[in-house]
Amino acid sequence: MCSKLKVFCAGNNNLSGTLPEDMYNITTLEQISLPLNSLYGVLRDGILNLTNLAIHDLHFNQFSGVLPLHFGKLSKLKLLLLHFNNLKGSLPPSLMNCTRLIQLNVGVNHFEGDLSMYNFSKLGRLRKLDLLKNQFTGSSFEEEEVPADLGMADFDGFQNLRFLDLRNNEVTGQIPIWLSKLKKLELLHQLSLKNNFFSGKIPYQTSNIKHLAALDLSLNHFSGNIPASLTSLNFLAEFNVSYNNLEGQIPTGTQLQGFGASAFEGNPNLCGPPIPNKCQPLPNDGIDEDDSDHEVPWFLVSVMPGCDTAATLELSQAEHEERKARALATAATELERLLRKEDFGRMKVIGQFNVGFIVGKLDQHLFIVDQEPHASKDMVGGIVSEEGSLFMDKGDYDLPGLTDVEKPTVRGPKRASKIRKLFNLTKDYDVRKLAYI
Repeated sequence: MCSKLKVFCAGNNNLSGTLPEDMYNITTLEQISLPLNSLYGVLRDGILNLTNLAIHDLHFNQFSGVLPLHFGKLSKLKLLLLHFNNLKGSLPPSLMNCTRLIQLNVGVNHFEGDLSMYNFSKLGRLRKLDLLKNQFTGSSFEEEEVPADLGMADFDGFQNLRFLDLRNNEVTGQIPIWLSKLKKLELLHQLSLKNNFFSGKIPYQTSNIKHLAALDLSLNHFSGNIPASLTSLNFLAEFNVSYNNLEGQIPTGTQLQGFGASAFEGNPNLCGPPIPNKCQPLPNDGIDEDDSDHEVPWFLVSVMPGCDTAATLELSQAEHEERKARALATAATELERLLRKEDFGRMKVIGQFNVGFIVGKLDQHLFIVDQEPHASKDMVGGIVSEEGSLFMDKGDYDLPGLTDVEKPTVRGPKRASKIRKLFNLTKDYDVRKLAYI
């Protein structure tokens, strides 16, 4: 063969037999592309002589055996495409030294081994990682954080990854929350974990992967609710969570309901469209009895000039994310009733954030009262002065940092009559008891 050959392409032919031994002596080779043939045999150590090799494409052949132990010597390798062969054994750890890799595809072989032993995040240029249909295992996904020198990824890796396919393997444990916290993973387009042994809850932080277009978690052992946060994945075109142990209501009014019932089947405790199972009313206003002291639904109430009633749901802030969807559904039902002026009179103001947003408590519910800066003086429930000040009744206990310490007087409360009206106070009530914020 030519001693100065750089490119050897003979794909999609009827070639058969083994690779010629003298090919490994052509050290100038930069590309070997022989896909879609009937070649067989093992990949011999002679391949390690081709240190200039950038593309090694042997997919759709019948190669067998294990990869050379020191495969990492091919440090200039950019594309390694070995899918649809009969290769077996473990991936050589030295493969992580091929830091120029853009695509690594070893899908549909007989590879095995614990994926936690490989730090794929060292492959900083990697765009596609396809490990489809092998016998890979691994349980280190249960770790909340993985050290920088161990495990699937560290916090500086995967900055170019677009495609991650682990379908049809034997990986166990939970999806690590740190995986979805990696800001550099925002460009990931496809995440496929189908037909493994993943368990636990689907992390709501998965919604941080903003460009995700395909998410397949089917045929696993996931439990809990479908996170409502997934509704923010605006580019999602493929979605499948079928045949798990998921429960609760499918998030409503979102693109998730446009994927059809087949995307959710095999989860008998799921309910709501698009599946036929109807959701049953939840007791205790959707809040678990043992957590009632720690979880309070939040509502945003828009107070408009000249309106006696106005209430719109904005969000439900739950201490535990898995109950957020249930609290939202219950909150929507609760807010179907109209709020009256008398309700604002009974509402106790307990705080403020930004300008014009007041936190109030009515019975067991917390509300955020939104007052527009240009609102008229006759605004229902208004207690914000022209300077944006907020007056708050400290109640039976001191307010930390406000009424429990001596502070110099900055200015006194204004419009005492309006303050008394809001709190439903008598005319003789001493407004100086109110704390100024």
